[in-house]
Amino acid sequence: MAALDKYGMVVEERVLIANGFFRSMPAPALKWREMDLVIQEMIAKKGCIRVQDLAHDAGLSVRQFERRFTSVLAISPKIYARILRFEAALHRKSVTGWNWTTIAHDLGYHDQMHMIHDFELLSGEHPKSLTPHLELLAFMATQSL
Repeated sequence: MAALDKYGMVVEERVLIANGFFRSMPAPALKWREMDLVIQEMIAKKGCIRVQDLAHDAGLSVRQFERRFTSVLAISPKIYARILRFEAALHRKSVTGWNWTTIAHDLGYHDQMHMIHDFELLSGEHPKSLTPHLELLAFMATQSL
């Protein structure tokens, strides 16, 4: 005799129904749900997190994690983290007016040159060449209030 759950259904039947439901879902939807918490954590930490730690938390090897992440976002987790840190650095400079060295250390760069390398990779510009633009944006933001 098969075991029944509290709704009077055979447990194995419920498992088959659930498995059928999940198999019928498009694969990208499942991948997005799997990565949603990872992406939220990366955003919350402004990219200041190691890919190895994310993979460990997801219960995957680093390579499996990188493949899965890339299949969802079409960029590697390392590049995504760099973009998030780049945006955080720009935001901090426009809001706080801190110098670039302080921002580099605050965002976990090994040194200012490491941050400069990311800036040049992502924007094609040195951080100091972006400063006037950030000051203009900060000024415009205060004028619209």
